[in-house]
Amino acid sequence: MRYFKSVFNKEERGESNKAVSVIPDLATLNSLFTQIKNQACGTSTASSPCITFRYPVDGCYARAHKMRQILLNAGYDCEKQFVYGNLRASTGTCCVSWVYHVAILVSFKNASGIVEKRIIDPSLFSSGPVTDSAWRAACTNTSCGSASVSSYANTAGNVYYRSPSGSLLYDNNYVNTNCVLNIFSSLSGCSPSPAPSVASCGF
Repeated sequence: MRYFKSVFNKEERGESNKAVSVIPDLATLNSLFTQIKNQACGTSTASSPCITFRYPVDGCYARAHKMRQILLNAGYDCEKQFVYGNLRASTGTCCVSWVYHVAILVSFKNASGIVEKRIIDPSLFSSGPVTDSAWRAACTNTSCGSASVSSYANTAGNVYYRSPSGSLLYDNNYVNTNCVLNIFSSLSGCSPSPAPSVASCGF
Protein backbone atom coordinates (compact mmCIF):
# COMPACT_ATOMS: atom_id res chain seq x y z
CA MET A 1 0.00 0.00 0.00
CA ARG A 2 2.82 2.38 0.86
CA TYR A 3 4.28 1.84 -2.63
CA PHE A 4 1.01 2.56 -4.42
CA LYS A 5 0.40 5.65 -2.32
CA SER A 6 3.84 6.96 -3.22
CA VAL A 7 3.18 6.34 -6.92
CA PHE A 8 -0.21 8.06 -6.84
CA ASN A 9 1.18 10.98 -4.86
CA LYS A 10 3.90 11.48 -7.46
CA GLU A 11 1.33 11.44 -10.24
CA GLU A 12 -0.77 14.02 -8.43
CA ARG A 13 2.27 16.29 -8.15
CA GLY A 14 2.97 15.85 -11.87
CA GLU A 15 6.26 14.06 -11.32
CA SER A 16 5.29 11.19 -13.61
CA ASN A 17 5.76 13.53 -16.58
CA LYS A 18 9.44 14.04 -15.81
CA ALA A 19 12.10 12.22 -17.79
CA VAL A 20 13.57 9.13 -16.11
CA SER A 21 17.28 9.39 -15.31
CA VAL A 22 18.05 5.64 -15.39
CA ILE A 23 17.42 3.59 -18.54
CA PRO A 24 15.84 0.28 -17.43
CA ASP A 25 18.08 -2.19 -19.31
CA LEU A 26 20.81 -2.69 -21.90
CA ALA A 27 18.34 -3.46 -24.69
CA THR A 28 16.66 -0.07 -24.20
CA LEU A 29 20.06 1.64 -24.08
CA ASN A 30 21.06 0.02 -27.37
CA SER A 31 17.72 0.97 -28.93
CA LEU A 32 18.22 4.59 -27.90
CA PHE A 33 21.75 4.51 -29.32
CA THR A 34 20.32 3.32 -32.65
CA GLN A 35 17.72 6.11 -32.61
CA ILE A 36 20.49 8.67 -32.06
CA LYS A 37 22.78 7.20 -34.71
CA ASN A 38 19.90 7.19 -37.21
CA GLN A 39 19.83 11.00 -36.97
CA ALA A 40 23.35 11.26 -38.38
CA CYS A 41 23.86 13.49 -41.40
CA GLY A 42 24.09 11.48 -44.60
CA THR A 43 21.56 8.86 -43.51
CA SER A 44 18.10 8.51 -45.03
CA THR A 45 16.57 8.34 -41.53
CA ALA A 46 17.83 11.75 -40.33
CA SER A 47 15.45 14.61 -39.70
CA SER A 48 16.47 18.25 -39.99
CA PRO A 49 18.77 19.33 -38.55
CA CYS A 50 20.76 16.12 -38.76
CA ILE A 51 23.49 15.37 -36.21
CA THR A 52 26.98 16.03 -37.56
CA PHE A 53 28.76 12.89 -36.33
CA ARG A 54 30.68 12.62 -39.62
CA TYR A 55 32.34 16.04 -39.05
CA PRO A 56 34.21 15.70 -35.74
CA VAL A 57 36.31 18.87 -36.13
CA ASP A 58 33.83 21.03 -34.19
CA GLY A 59 30.27 21.15 -32.91
CA CYS A 60 30.43 18.45 -30.22
CA TYR A 61 28.45 20.71 -27.86
CA ALA A 62 25.59 20.91 -30.39
CA ARG A 63 25.74 17.17 -31.14
CA ALA A 64 25.54 16.35 -27.43
CA HIS A 65 22.61 18.71 -26.87
CA LYS A 66 20.71 17.22 -29.82
CA MET A 67 21.37 13.70 -28.50
CA ARG A 68 19.92 14.74 -25.14
CA GLN A 69 16.82 16.10 -26.91
CA ILE A 70 16.27 12.69 -28.52
CA LEU A 71 16.57 11.03 -25.11
CA LEU A 72 14.14 13.50 -23.56
CA ASN A 73 11.62 12.85 -26.34
CA ALA A 74 11.91 9.14 -25.49
CA GLY A 75 11.29 9.86 -21.78
CA TYR A 76 14.88 9.68 -20.49
CA ASP A 77 17.46 12.18 -19.32
CA CYS A 78 21.25 12.07 -19.07
CA GLU A 79 24.32 13.86 -17.82
CA LYS A 80 27.14 15.18 -19.97
CA GLN A 81 30.88 14.69 -19.57
CA PHE A 82 33.29 17.44 -20.60
CA VAL A 83 36.95 16.53 -21.04
CA TYR A 84 39.72 19.15 -21.38
CA GLY A 85 43.36 19.08 -22.42
CA ASN A 86 45.57 18.57 -25.44
CA LEU A 87 43.13 16.17 -27.06
CA ARG A 88 43.63 14.18 -30.25
CA ALA A 89 41.25 11.63 -31.71
CA SER A 90 41.18 9.35 -34.74
CA THR A 91 38.05 8.86 -36.81
CA GLY A 92 39.66 5.86 -38.50
CA THR A 93 40.50 7.89 -41.60
CA CYS A 94 41.91 11.12 -40.14
CA CYS A 95 42.95 12.79 -36.89
CA VAL A 96 41.39 15.77 -35.16
CA SER A 97 42.67 17.90 -32.28
CA TRP A 98 40.54 19.60 -29.64
CA VAL A 99 41.02 21.63 -26.45
CA TYR A 100 37.82 20.07 -25.10
CA HIS A 101 35.20 17.50 -26.08
CA VAL A 102 31.73 16.66 -24.73
CA ALA A 103 29.22 13.83 -25.09
CA ILE A 104 26.19 12.56 -23.22
CA LEU A 105 26.64 10.26 -20.21
CA VAL A 106 23.70 7.92 -19.65
CA SER A 107 22.83 5.66 -16.71
CA PHE A 108 21.29 2.21 -17.21
CA LYS A 109 20.63 -0.93 -15.21
CA ASN A 110 22.71 -3.95 -16.20
CA ALA A 111 21.43 -7.55 -16.11
CA SER A 112 22.12 -7.68 -12.35
CA GLY A 113 20.10 -4.53 -11.71
CA ILE A 114 23.20 -2.47 -10.95
CA VAL A 115 23.32 1.05 -12.40
CA GLU A 116 26.23 1.65 -14.77
CA LYS A 117 27.15 4.68 -16.87
CA ARG A 118 28.03 4.85 -20.55
CA ILE A 119 29.03 7.56 -23.02
CA ILE A 120 27.14 7.86 -26.30
CA ASP A 121 29.31 9.52 -28.96
CA PRO A 122 28.91 8.12 -32.49
CA SER A 123 31.51 10.62 -33.77
CA LEU A 124 34.14 8.40 -32.07
CA PHE A 125 32.28 5.12 -31.39
CA SER A 126 29.76 4.21 -34.09
CA SER A 127 29.12 0.68 -32.81
CA GLY A 128 27.57 1.48 -29.43
CA PRO A 129 27.87 3.09 -25.99
CA VAL A 130 31.25 2.91 -24.20
CA THR A 131 32.60 3.50 -20.71
CA ASP A 132 33.70 7.04 -19.96
CA SER A 133 37.29 5.86 -19.43
CA ALA A 134 37.33 4.29 -22.92
CA TRP A 135 35.90 7.52 -24.32
CA ARG A 136 38.55 9.69 -22.66
CA ALA A 137 41.22 7.30 -23.90
CA ALA A 138 39.90 7.79 -27.45
CA CYS A 139 40.24 11.55 -26.90
CA THR A 140 43.97 11.09 -26.22
CA ASN A 141 44.94 8.92 -29.17
CA THR A 142 48.73 9.25 -29.28
CA SER A 143 48.88 7.76 -32.79
CA CYS A 144 47.64 11.25 -33.78
CA GLY A 145 50.40 12.99 -31.79
CA SER A 146 51.13 13.86 -28.18
CA ALA A 147 47.90 14.09 -26.17
CA SER A 148 46.82 14.45 -22.56
CA VAL A 149 43.75 15.11 -20.40
CA SER A 150 44.10 18.02 -17.99
CA SER A 151 40.68 17.57 -16.35
CA TYR A 152 37.15 16.32 -16.89
CA ALA A 153 33.78 17.00 -15.29
CA ASN A 154 30.23 15.68 -15.33
CA THR A 155 27.38 18.15 -15.58
CA ALA A 156 23.60 18.06 -15.71
CA GLY A 157 22.21 17.25 -19.14
CA ASN A 158 20.82 20.74 -19.72
CA VAL A 159 24.31 22.32 -19.66
CA TYR A 160 25.23 23.30 -23.22
CA TYR A 161 28.82 24.37 -22.59
CA ARG A 162 31.11 24.26 -19.55
CA SER A 163 34.34 26.23 -19.52
CA PRO A 164 37.46 24.64 -17.97
CA SER A 165 36.96 26.94 -14.96
CA GLY A 166 33.36 25.75 -14.52
CA SER A 167 31.19 28.57 -15.92
CA LEU A 168 28.10 27.29 -17.73
CA LEU A 169 26.05 28.15 -20.82
CA TYR A 170 22.53 26.87 -21.61
CA ASP A 171 20.58 26.52 -24.85
CA ASN A 172 17.16 25.46 -23.60
CA ASN A 173 15.35 26.36 -26.83
CA TYR A 174 17.95 24.64 -29.09
CA VAL A 175 18.45 27.88 -31.08
CA ASN A 176 22.26 27.66 -31.07
CA THR A 177 22.18 23.85 -31.29
CA ASN A 178 20.12 23.74 -34.48
CA CYS A 179 22.00 26.66 -36.07
CA VAL A 180 25.43 25.03 -35.49
CA LEU A 181 24.22 21.65 -36.79
CA ASN A 182 22.81 23.29 -39.94
CA ILE A 183 26.09 25.11 -40.66
CA PHE A 184 28.11 21.88 -40.32
CA SER A 185 25.54 19.50 -41.85
CA SER A 186 27.12 19.23 -45.31
CA LEU A 187 30.68 18.71 -44.00
CA SER A 188 32.43 15.39 -43.39
CA GLY A 189 35.89 14.18 -42.48
CA CYS A 190 38.59 16.30 -40.84
CA SER A 191 38.47 19.31 -43.11
CA PRO A 192 37.89 22.18 -43.23
CA SER A 193 39.90 22.83 -40.09
CA PRO A 194 39.40 25.21 -38.41
CA ALA A 195 35.66 24.83 -38.81
CA PRO A 196 33.45 27.49 -40.42
CA SER A 197 32.42 30.28 -38.06
CA VAL A 198 29.22 29.81 -36.06
CA ALA A 199 29.37 33.33 -34.61
CA SER A 200 26.04 34.11 -36.29
CA CYS A 201 24.24 31.50 -34.16
CA GLY A 202 22.46 33.23 -31.28
CA PHE A 203 20.88 31.85 -28.12
